[in-house]
Amino acid sequence: MSALLGVYKRFALDVARAEGKYIYSKDGREYLDLFSGISVNVLGHRPQPVMESIRETTEKYLHLSNLFKEDNQEKLAAALIERNFPGKVFFVNSGAEAVECAVKSARKYFNGDKYEVISFKNSFHGRTLAALSATGQEKFSKGLGPMPEGFIHADFNFLASAEEKINFKTCAILVEVIQGEGGVNIGEKEFIHGLRKICSEKGIFLIIDEIQTGMGRTGTFMGYEYYGIEPDIAVMGKAVGGGFPLSAVILNEEVSASLKPGDHGSTFGGNPVSCAAGLATVNAIDEKMLEEIKNSGENLVKIFKDLQKRESSIKEVRGRGLMVGVELDFEAGELVKFLFDRGIIANCTAGNVLRMLPPYNITQQDIERVVMETGKYLKEKL
Repeated sequence: MSALLGVYKRFALDVARAEGKYIYSKDGREYLDLFSGISVNVLGHRPQPVMESIRETTEKYLHLSNLFKEDNQEKLAAALIERNFPGKVFFVNSGAEAVECAVKSARKYFNGDKYEVISFKNSFHGRTLAALSATGQEKFSKGLGPMPEGFIHADFNFLASAEEKINFKTCAILVEVIQGEGGVNIGEKEFIHGLRKICSEKGIFLIIDEIQTGMGRTGTFMGYEYYGIEPDIAVMGKAVGGGFPLSAVILNEEVSASLKPGDHGSTFGGNPVSCAAGLATVNAIDEKMLEEIKNSGENLVKIFKDLQKRESSIKEVRGRGLMVGVELDFEAGELVKFLFDRGIIANCTAGNVLRMLPPYNITQQDIERVVMETGKYLKEKL
């Protein structure tokens, strides 16, 4: 019996090693990882540039602390600012910690006079208590109350719902441009533009949670680029550490100027090895790769939509870049198991949505394989 706390529903896979797109079991089976370690291993498992950067760093040190200047941390922060907007970067270890920092920073700017954050139903922002309060799905916070106050939930893709909830206590609006855990729900352009406009007019901050959508996942380096806007605060996680625990908060000049030494901190945030891996990953995601992500994603959606024409149990296929959801008219758990038994790792979310977050080196053959196997299951089911 495992000594680990039983909070994960695990695949029946005893891992021996992982390489590129694949995970290998101890009994010799090969699995195509279309979930990328929950959208972390975007370059695949153990990519060469990341491995080399780790080796170079570990020959010097493993951990220092944030009491010292460290080159990898400085370079990664500069690279993230260059790919985003002018401001400052704060590193922590997980997406939930990054959301906490973003909320704390927005509140700090107003010195406690404004503290409410508007987020959206079906959102997901992490599992710490404040991040759970921001999350617009009660199932994640059930039995954990009382929850921290100051979080209001509006309807996603319904601008008036957010606008009517703004009052003199509101400091920020927090939104995912694509709700990943909520079912791969895509923010409409008018909605995201409207949120930016409202925040600018009201003098409050727009926080965009890019934990899943950042680092090239949607075919642009950051998901918000598709909308032609910039947030005041961007939250990054998952892939930013190249497979190591790392997340980042990017704060514009106005917000960052309100924070001084002692206002926030993290023992392991910005660890040198994590930052080395993150820098190699950021540098690898160039314009050529982003174009390939767009093309692969469009192809994945197209072939699933072709399957939808033949299979009425597929209600909708949606996605951007290599973040794709297939909504079904039944619970998707059995389909995930069917694919797993055939050597394909995917995930279901929101109960009936097959979610795919494949590594960026996915091929046409891989795409055709997963669609073919899904089609087999749907025929067998019917």
